[in-house]
Amino acid sequence: MVLGLQKLKEKTQMEYVLLRFGERLVTQILNALRQDSRFIELDGRWFLRQLAAFPTEAQLGFLAWEMVSLHEPRSTLDLVPLIQPPLTAGDAGLFGLYLALRQHSELFGNADPGLRPRWRLVGPPPGAGTARNAAYDPATYTVLCMPGETLAPELVERLWGLELLESIL
Repeated sequence: MVLGLQKLKEKTQMEYVLLRFGERLVTQILNALRQDSRFIELDGRWFLRQLAAFPTEAQLGFLAWEMVSLHEPRSTLDLVPLIQPPLTAGDAGLFGLYLALRQHSELFGNADPGLRPRWRLVGPPPGAGTARNAAYDPATYTVLCMPGETLAPELVERLWGLELLESIL
């Protein structure tokens, strides 16, 4: 019974402290997190940077190719299932992807730089691809590729610049 009373007293004291000082404590903790570069925020959640599991360059390249056909920006969480091989499970993989997307600004752009970033492809995906459809240069009417052809990285960049890449994949 004494132990039960002691636990009740401790719980009551904790509730009092939280009610009395909770808002101030939360504000101070959030300010400390924002000022400490060791932590990163995503969707209102905080994570220690050094625990993030970064995707490989191959995984980011695969993601870029998958994003060619996306018409709307997607949240970091919505991009996770598009990556092959799959990311490290859990928060470590999610926060690692978020940090990698931020670091690769030549490929990925944040369309909504608030607490809930949404990403879009802003540059041509790396490497080669395979055309499903034919394409020609609208200025010169030169055939750029035929169905089934491998697209060299230079041609991928050209098709991207002509805004034809999505239509041939």
